[in-house]
Amino acid sequence: MKKLFPIDFYDVGAIESYFHDMAAEGYFIKKIGFFAYYEKGEPKKVTYRLEPLMKEEEGPDESVVEGYLDFGWHYICTMPNRMFYVFASYDEEPQEIHTDTFTQSFTYDYLAKKVAKSRRINIITLVFYLGIMTICSIFGGFDTKFWIESDNTIWFGAIILFAIYTLILSMREYSKMKRLYEGLKAGISIKHRTLYKMHYGSYIMCFLLSITCIFQLCTIIYNFKNEWTKDITQYADTIPSITLDDIEKSDFIIETGVVNGVNWNNKIDYKWSELAPVMYEISQNGIVETEYWKDNSGEYSPSLKTDYYELRFKFLREPLIKNIIDYELELFKYEEMLSEELLNTQFDYAYFVKVKETQMLFAYKDNKVIFVRYHGYGDLKILTETIAERIMAQSN
Repeated sequence: MKKLFPIDFYDVGAIESYFHDMAAEGYFIKKIGFFAYYEKGEPKKVTYRLEPLMKEEEGPDESVVEGYLDFGWHYICTMPNRMFYVFASYDEEPQEIHTDTFTQSFTYDYLAKKVAKSRRINIITLVFYLGIMTICSIFGGFDTKFWIESDNTIWFGAIILFAIYTLILSMREYSKMKRLYEGLKAGISIKHRTLYKMHYGSYIMCFLLSITCIFQLCTIIYNFKNEWTKDITQYADTIPSITLDDIEKSDFIIETGVVNGVNWNNKIDYKWSELAPVMYEISQNGIVETEYWKDNSGEYSPSLKTDYYELRFKFLREPLIKNIIDYELELFKYEEMLSEELLNTQFDYAYFVKVKETQMLFAYKDNKVIFVRYHGYGDLKILTETIAERIMAQSN
């Protein structure tokens, strides 16, 4: 019979007591892995003892098994991660395996070092992982915008939580092993019958990770099926922004760059993420063949780009807009800028920047965030209210 195992693997007295109580109910331990496997029989008194491994091995030597059997102790199984052997005695008054605690403490030397090493590895792993995440966040673009646009946010979060949980678990195991080990050296015997609490934290964590993996797989499949890129001329719904037609006074034509039936100079992309269920990126590049830039750098070629987000959580709008502003203005940090916060608009916040022929609007309303960058001689600022009306027309 298979059951969950609700006792800490390094709580020796609790495990022995738990096996004793299970035997009293007619369940006799036979094997332990992710689950504990029992043989059902008539309830009876069985005394269990855990003996630590003294070296890396699959199971005890035959001579060891026979030696314990001479004292009435039967080898049952080996605990996971090769920590303890489980022995059982069916005698009414079994003979104890160890009578001197100081001598017994030497049998724990190997296991104590193994637990301490495991703790160090878990600490290093967590510090390394958090360090990589921090470095990537600072230097590698793992910023607010990245996490909002990513379809792996929950997965990354789950990995961090799992690493933290594993570290906490290993610290607790280390603490228990250290207390037991030092207690034996000080002459304190192991309490073979003790009260214990049953908990299922490891199983819950594994369940949550499994759910996360399934959710992540569903997310990948959903994105693969639902993300799209369309030519604006093929898009029938309302665009959550302005177009070049709204801002340009000159008669322009859209530049051509058709790939797979889509003009990439006149396109709209749709994407989805856990934190932003609706994301649009709109790009238009035009050209006026009869006009030239004032600096005679070539034919007048206005362009317009919009990034639009509908966030799952409203509190993300401030860090996202700040992130976008910082990123976009970094490109013009050596240029002279004219900037102002636009008041008395339908937006909750609107910030306008002009750098030579480039104009940018950063704004949000409720959970909707928009960034518009226009390069040309039109006036983006006077269309602020038009943009606000169009994003408010979008249904969440």
